[in-house]
Amino acid sequence: MQDTLSFRRNLLARPRARERALLLVACAFVIAGLVQLSIVDPLSMGASLYLAASVVWALVFVVAHLALDRYLPGRDPLILPIVALLTGWGLIEVARLSRTDAPRQLMWVVVSVGVMLVVAAAPRELRWLRRYRYTWLLGGLVLLAATLVFGVNPSGIGQELWLGFGGIFFQPSEVVKLLMVVFLASYLAEKRDLQLVMRIQSRSLTVAYLAPMLAMWGVAMAILLIQQDLGAAMLLFLAFLVMLYLASGKWQYLLVGMALLVFAVLIGYALIGRVTERVNTWLDPWSRAEVESYQVVQSLIGIGAGGLFGRGLGQGEPVVPAAPPEAPTPAAVEANGGAPTEPAVAEVAAAAGEHGEDEAYIETPRCTTCNECTLLNPRMFAYDENKQAYLADLSAGTYRELVEAAEGCQVAIIHPGAPRDPAEPGLDELLERAAAFR
Repeated sequence: MQDTLSFRRNLLARPRARERALLLVACAFVIAGLVQLSIVDPLSMGASLYLAASVVWALVFVVAHLALDRYLPGRDPLILPIVALLTGWGLIEVARLSRTDAPRQLMWVVVSVGVMLVVAAAPRELRWLRRYRYTWLLGGLVLLAATLVFGVNPSGIGQELWLGFGGIFFQPSEVVKLLMVVFLASYLAEKRDLQLVMRIQSRSLTVAYLAPMLAMWGVAMAILLIQQDLGAAMLLFLAFLVMLYLASGKWQYLLVGMALLVFAVLIGYALIGRVTERVNTWLDPWSRAEVESYQVVQSLIGIGAGGLFGRGLGQGEPVVPAAPPEAPTPAAVEANGGAPTEPAVAEVAAAAGEHGEDEAYIETPRCTTCNECTLLNPRMFAYDENKQAYLADLSAGTYRELVEAAEGCQVAIIHPGAPRDPAEPGLDELLERAAAFR
């Protein structure tokens, strides 16, 4: 008896040791990345904040590891380290690109891991999910329909796909994805059990599975046509197809589902301008490099400039082409040819030539409508008729806000210039931070 217990303990201990070892690798990677960013790019996020972010992230996954040892001792030892590595890597990239979004990203990592631990500690009995599956489905659809009446966009422009209360916003389509999975898992499990009981071994497609497929296709089409959200519609329907295949084991359902999906995309392309624009941008980004495809072209140039092994964490320039002469525009042109970048470079050069070094300005033609500056101070920064930012009223804000907007801008197009008020507190520090954008 004791030998048996010892054997079981050893079996459980090996996966735990493997998980700990992999978590140490993930921790080394993420902490090293954040420390390196604090050294090479101190303007994106203060060194102390980088250190705090790495400590909080590490503590979250240490707690998760210890809690899962208690509640799920027989778990797969690869899942938690992979999640830790991916979330940590994402935190590094967000911190590199947007100072204001990094704390928010870290907060959601903490919240999501907390929810995971609550689910792990919850009772294993999930009959309440199956019992009320139609309630979950109806609730999700009601939330989705509510965006037609109460929908908002936190940025004030674009598709109104969010619901908000008290300054907190969420997309109902994200909640619907989870509720749909709950509903479909319950429905498909019931139908599979029924077929097994009745010993139905038919090779043909059955109404029990085709009916929900058509219903899900209808929901996806509603999301596509009403909300014009192609990504959410495709993801929802593809998740259903995977679950349907796992429940039935028949690849014919995948073929029928993919045919319906292609048909939906063609309808969206023909009827919805936003979808047409996205597809055309994907097919031929270079012909629209100055407008719709700017971010796609910018990404392609950045990939080309990085080469096979990259330029090093924090060493690259995520804004290509950029206004300062030290930006890697030559490398981008060398990698991709000069023609695609010439119009954007000419616009940037013209914009920079119109302003003196001490004058605050924004390279408006390169604005990607990220909302960073307008959320920081909507009176100082505003959007023009093309939904691109410009300086509306310099007197409506402080030099500190100008510098913070420049640091938070994802495409580095805000140039603070010289301070207007020589008596503003902390001016020496602000001038040092603003030097990179002048």
